Amino acid sequence: MAAAGPVPGAPAAGAAATRDLLDPKQSVALFQRFQQAHAALQAGRTEAALAELAPLVAADPGNPVFRSRLAQTLSESGQVERAISLYRDVAKLTPRDSEAWYNLAGALKEAGHLAAARSAIAKAIELDPGRPEAHNTLGLVCLAEGKPEQARQEFASATAADPRNAHAWNNLGNVQRALGRPGEAEQSYRRAVAVAPHYADPWNGLGTLEVDGPLPWLRATPRRGSTAPSPFSSPAGGRRRSPPTATSSPGPANSLSSPRSAARRGSFSRSSPPPPAPGR
Repeated sequence: MAAAGPVPGAPAAGAAATRDLLDPKQSVALFQRFQQAHAALQAGRTEAALAELAPLVAADPGNPVFRSRLAQTLSESGQVERAISLYRDVAKLTPRDSEAWYNLAGALKEAGHLAAARSAIAKAIELDPGRPEAHNTLGLVCLAEGKPEQARQEFASATAADPRNAHAWNNLGNVQRALGRPGEAEQSYRRAVAVAPHYADPWNGLGTLEVDGPLPWLRATPRRGSTAPSPFSSPAGGRRRSPPTATSSPGPANSLSSPRSAARRGSFSRSSPPPPAPGR
């Protein structure tokens, strides 16, 4: 079955093993339905895609390709807990595939299951230590746990693995600024804008360095009665969705009351940089 190609994170080997158990005509029919679901997703018809994908999983329960795409679609439509269940199945079907654990970790983090997310992303890194997206996701988990220094180390690992990952540079700059390292933060922001000149968040960070200095919101314990704004956001306000752009799951962007408060917050983002400007 050739379905693995268009599905991020879906290992071809597992799908092939499942294919051998099916009648060839049935395999062709399932693949055609999968293509229809993919076309529906491309056209923004999420409900139609879900209507195609759910029966595919029932018809071929051992196929990680179908489960991965259904889980991704459910997550993007806000049904994260259902997506987590499917991603867990994929990780069981393909335990040596780092993408399966990475996708599971992103969904767990989005649902607020931080301990489980940390465990899943650690497994992804164990299988593929040089994967920048995994280090970026672990950095976001560390931030959600109130551990900015550990987050800084993970974002630094992400930029070392992929020096052209603008989101990782931006995240590193934000946490350096929050830790009171404005000089280091400036260099990280400048690396981000050098890679993606039209990516707004690092420009915002550079401007904030001239206005405010270190961010105050990364304290582990907010004041009683206050609600600390979330540091998590993603470009274009949503998933990757996967992002993710990807590749960055990721959390929703916050709406703050003023440009100054938005600048003070900083915007942490998923792993995949925005597309380059036309002509670059």
